[in-house]
Amino acid sequence: MKSDTFRSRALLIGFAAAALLASCVIPTGLAAQQTLNGRVVDSAGAAIPNAVVSLVELRLATTTSGDGSFAFPAVPSSKFTLVVRRVGFASAVREIVVPNAGDLVVQLSATPFEVEPVTITATRLPTTSLRSPLPTSALSEDQLRRDQSISVAKSLSKLPGVRSVSTGEQIGKPMIRGLFGSRVLVLENGSRLEDYSWSDEDAPSVDARLAQRVEVIRGPASVLYGSDAVGGVVNVVPEDLPSTNGGRAFRQIGVEAYGATNNKELGSAIKIAGANGRVGWRLFGVGRFAQSYSTPDGEVNNTGFLSANGEVAAGIRGTRSNTSLRFSHYGGEFKLLEAGGPPPGAVEGADQGPERKLSDDRVQLVSDYLFSGFRLETKAQWQRHSLQEVSDDACRLFPTLPDCVVRVVSSSAAPTEQPAFDLLLNTGTVDVLGHHTIGELVRGTIGLS
Repeated sequence: MKSDTFRSRALLIGFAAAALLASCVIPTGLAAQQTLNGRVVDSAGAAIPNAVVSLVELRLATTTSGDGSFAFPAVPSSKFTLVVRRVGFASAVREIVVPNAGDLVVQLSATPFEVEPVTITATRLPTTSLRSPLPTSALSEDQLRRDQSISVAKSLSKLPGVRSVSTGEQIGKPMIRGLFGSRVLVLENGSRLEDYSWSDEDAPSVDARLAQRVEVIRGPASVLYGSDAVGGVVNVVPEDLPSTNGGRAFRQIGVEAYGATNNKELGSAIKIAGANGRVGWRLFGVGRFAQSYSTPDGEVNNTGFLSANGEVAAGIRGTRSNTSLRFSHYGGEFKLLEAGGPPPGAVEGADQGPERKLSDDRVQLVSDYLFSGFRLETKAQWQRHSLQEVSDDACRLFPTLPDCVVRVVSSSAAPTEQPAFDLLLNTGTVDVLGHHTIGELVRGTIGLS
């Protein structure tokens, strides 16, 4: 069965090209710009180096120098959310107005706990966690890196009110307050992920290692995200693209590797990123392999997996705009443990059960344009979700399959791998949001999806 709900791939490519062109030609004289300077210190007034300072609305980030100072050289006139993070300190959030911000001094307090200070999932505007209208929690990049898991649900199970409905080690659905599947909406960078969530063995097609943080709304959020968000929302937020921030061009390369003994799991990740002038880019790949896992009573057959996930992203920054284009892939082969055990006549040591073959490809375009007291945000996504299940005993379960009929006629008794089902889903989504500020007390968002 194949279902195509959005076929205009050429339209999306044209939209991406137009948005990238618009980022280049937006005039530079719409409003004055200035350098935003500041300093990060501890409670005793000592400088804190290597703190990450970001302007959320501009998707800009920099790090403090040895004396705790930081600078953003070309910031347009508007209201922004400034976030400062440093391991070992409680994060700080400031709402600033440019050009009236002056020289900022941000003080951080030492703490052994790390709490994400800002959420962008509970509202359409960045807001502090304490001002969120819905109960939220989040996993930071450091937490995601320490918990290497192919299942985003398994990583989220450490958060309050969240559990994982799993099939082995490789497939897991997030459960929020007892609801899961089509009752919990999964987003990536604010765009819906469409899949066959009604199936017990179809998990969210996203690798949490590619994310900078994962935000969770506990409880209904249907007003913002539609009927699928009755139980809650999971938003996987990728890392912002690197920027020179007025400095020299650079390139960074990072390599990671990990292993696990119980299921002989091996995994590695490689990230190459850089920036030159107004252009930033990133390549990020994650590979994982595991055999069947072990228990005190022996090995559990047909529970291994093989996956290859990654992303390619590039963006361009204008004086009052930024546009990024991102392609991501999630896929692999996942063996499924059957509750009834291996089928009759299965060969000892051979694959004894069905196997899921998954391929999920997404193209995302995100643009922001700043005007006086107004920010226009556009998001467009095309997703191709392919899911196939193959099994050596498919003919026993589905004897009417064409290949099975041929086997019966030819009296072939040798087990062959046959597809039990083959599903393909193409979807496209577009969000156009206008974030406005009226005076000092009124702010909000209007738009359509």
